[in-house]
Amino acid sequence: MTSVGRGRGWGKNLQDNSDGLRRPGQQSPPVVIENDDWFERISKIDINDIESIKSLTSPVANLISQDASKEDITHLNKFCELALDDRAFALKLILTFANSTNYLPLFMTCLQKLYNQREELSKNNPARFINMVYFLGETFHRLRFDNASLDCLKTPLVVCLRMLLGTAGEDEIRLAATQVAIHGRELLAASIPGLPELFIYAREVLATRNLSTRSRSMLLLMIDLYKQNFMPLSGDLQTFYVSQLGQSTLLEMQRNADNILVITNPELQDNATEKCKVEPGILMQVTEKLQKKNTPKNFTSRGESGRPMSSVPRAIRGSGAGEIPENFKTRNFDTRSHRNDGNKGYGHDDRFSKDY
Repeated sequence: MTSVGRGRGWGKNLQDNSDGLRRPGQQSPPVVIENDDWFERISKIDINDIESIKSLTSPVANLISQDASKEDITHLNKFCELALDDRAFALKLILTFANSTNYLPLFMTCLQKLYNQREELSKNNPARFINMVYFLGETFHRLRFDNASLDCLKTPLVVCLRMLLGTAGEDEIRLAATQVAIHGRELLAASIPGLPELFIYAREVLATRNLSTRSRSMLLLMIDLYKQNFMPLSGDLQTFYVSQLGQSTLLEMQRNADNILVITNPELQDNATEKCKVEPGILMQVTEKLQKKNTPKNFTSRGESGRPMSSVPRAIRGSGAGEIPENFKTRNFDTRSHRNDGNKGYGHDDRFSKDY
């Protein structure tokens, strides 16, 4: 069955799409479709009430089943296209599949089609391409299948993040940094091919492109997160990024931890007498208990001298550290996994491929 993902405080500050991109010029109006039953049902979702969404009495319950008609499949394809023009609608469409009565593989097939259009979208309609990457990232962030991550989305997400950096626009870099802040630790643990090269490329963009101060700070943030295995940043780094980006921006970029202490004064550490405001996020200083919980087993961080360091780990070198094959961007991500025959209602293999 499907569910929302990873206990990341996903309900906060999302009704107004607070982490959405700031685009120049006039914003596109929200998607509105009159006299459409699907649209009316999806529009009724309260994204801050996951229990209501998952309920069998939810407006989106039984919207599309495994035995969906051609008309329903066409409807779903249409709505996935519409999601590229309205992020609020995109998020509601994603959460529709948190309800176990809706057949997730059909949604994944639609997402596959959008991913296959990434080069064309990036070239001909950059705004829709950015929203496609957002759509992909939010699907990975919010949905699980049989209590497991949608692993089939990990490599495509890395591919799209590199494409975002290639355009070097401020909106694109911000979205890439946000996705890295949310998913970086999980992608690193899975040794996803192309992930180390993504941060080498971030350095190249930082060194060679004419960027705004804000974009440079976002790229530096991505690099620092990777260098520290996506563990919380030190007080000095927190102070730097709060001064460059603002605390509200940093908090908007993260959604996955509780008991976070926002420490912008490096002298205020765990033993500080001054209380710090508790906010959600992974970039801020965490309590000692939470930091131990998130530290990989048998992991010892070391400085350049080879001596162990107390809080700044180096990047893990895994199987994904090799060079990206020449056909990396065009490869069909069709690696098969064992089917889960224990779930007859969904029987599929959690891959991002054309043949669901």
